[in-house]
Amino acid sequence: MEDKALVGLENREETKAKEKSRHLHKSAKNLKEDLEDNLMIMISGEFNAGKSIFINALLGEKVLTTDITPATAIITKLTYGAEKKIIAQYIDDSKKSMAYQELNNELISFKVKIEAG
Repeated sequence: MEDKALVGLENREETKAKEKSRHLHKSAKNLKEDLEDNLMIMISGEFNAGKSIFINALLGEKVLTTDITPATAIITKLTYGAEKKIIAQYIDDSKKSMAYQELNNELISFKVKIEAG
């Protein structure tokens, strides 16, 4: 009877060890996947609340304009790339690629279109 009890305890301990190993393996796999994914941070706030200034501070350089004219009143997604450029995606799903320096001209054009109706 004692032998059966010892075998039962050994089997239970072995099962627990296997479950723990599977759990650790799954946790390590999930952690690896999380580290490989791109980090996305959403920043929102009221008009003229300093969102662009905050983002520029996080990036360590002036990427977004910070004047009184709202430049990020539309959804703006920043991603890392080899070169600075803008890819504007419009409501009709069309896209326009432009040099980073062209952003202000595009925003002025966009603002004029909105005001014109």
